[in-house]
Amino acid sequence: MGTSYSPSDHAAAPDPMPGDTSSILLALDTARAALVEIGAGRIELLTATGSGQVTIQPTRLADGESIAQALDLDSPLDHRMVPPGYTLWCGTRDGFEFQVRGALRQPLGVRP
Repeated sequence: MGTSYSPSDHAAAPDPMPGDTSSILLALDTARAALVEIGAGRIELLTATGSGQVTIQPTRLADGESIAQALDLDSPLDHRMVPPGYTLWCGTRDGFEFQVRGALRQPLGVRP
């Protein structure tokens, strides 16, 4: 690969498509900063949208909660009805809605 990317690189390149691409570029820059912080090797899938959302799926779902904590995402939403169940950790970071998928949490007082 050998090529590095700087957020300012896109400013000099002409826009090949009509319309404003600044929102998706900002989403990608924000997602990249999060990956640097948590370690890109821990992530299997990342989605960034120009409408203000970044979704992260770790390589190991068991790492989802610790990744969410590292990103200061503290609103869990448990999805128990969809097999396999999972917890979606949500929050706002740099003006973007972040979601990190993680292993389904156990209810308090229940042993696995």
